[in-house]
Amino acid sequence: RFGWLIDTDVLPERAVELQQWVSDEDQQGPRNADATSLAWGPVVGVTDQVELALPVTWAWTAADGEDPRTSLTRVGAELRWRLVTNDPVDAPAVAPLIRVAVQREVLDRGAITVEADAAASYRAGRVHALFNVGVGDTLRAGVDQAIVRGGAGVSVGVTDELRVGAELFAQRPLGADT
Repeated sequence: RFGWLIDTDVLPERAVELQQWVSDEDQQGPRNADATSLAWGPVVGVTDQVELALPVTWAWTAADGEDPRTSLTRVGAELRWRLVTNDPVDAPAVAPLIRVAVQREVLDRGAITVEADAAASYRAGRVHALFNVGVGDTLRAGVDQAIVRGGAGVSVGVTDELRVGAELFAQRPLGADT
């Protein structure tokens, strides 16, 4: 239903799926760096309200004056906890979710990225609205790269197989140099 936002649906207990995320950033910074990332990982329904994801991220990067390269960039674990039942019959209209993630930066062995997000969705008939807020920080000696992010979106079912929607998403670095 959404491209950038974290939804509040979780897998049922013992269900497994393979998730994939693609990210593309062009002409970033003074070196005009381009980066395309592909995160792949299994997601397991631990209970009907908790799921565990184990993403692995590969990236293709290129910058002015450098040869393009492909490399393994991150490995990690992510836990999503839906605070209310996911049962379609008993689920309330508003569903909150908490997400925490820890990822090891492979190319920068001393760095670990930690993230925490809160999401809330509202469902009424074919309408699904979603709100997110979160923080993340890459921890390494002497460097602080914290960000805050948020977003909102709405998705409307046109048919059983087609949805139309829109979303807003933003993130901003935190710290002294922002």
